[in-house]
Amino acid sequence: MKKVPGLSQEKPKVIFSFIQENKEQLSVVRACKYFNVSRAGYYVFCHRKTTALELENESLSALLVDLFKQHKGRYGARRLTFILWRDYQLRVSRRRITRLWYGNPFFDKIYKVSFLLSCYPIALDSEPPRL
Repeated sequence: MKKVPGLSQEKPKVIFSFIQENKEQLSVVRACKYFNVSRAGYYVFCHRKTTALELENESLSALLVDLFKQHKGRYGARRLTFILWRDYQLRVSRRRITRLWYGNPFFDKIYKVSFLLSCYPIALDSEPPRL
């Protein structure tokens, strides 16, 4: 079994998905005892159907990626909120768009790179760095 640091402190949904992904390698009973979650909760998680909100979030996330690519990454959550209302008649809050961004791996790559580039000061070759 692969060691996962801090997994025992995670929410049950994360633990159940980890058990489901690795159920060929480990026993469900032992894994549930190890992570201190109930087997009944695990089996409820396995048979749970996707909700309408989850389906809507998936389609909205795909639409956000398309709009973000279409506008060359220049639009943030506020502008995308306005575009969704103007062009698609979708009333979506800015916070919901931001929440979908944090869960989407496409946006994670963009924001991690831009954050790293903006963190480090750039020193010019003609001047020594000031302290």
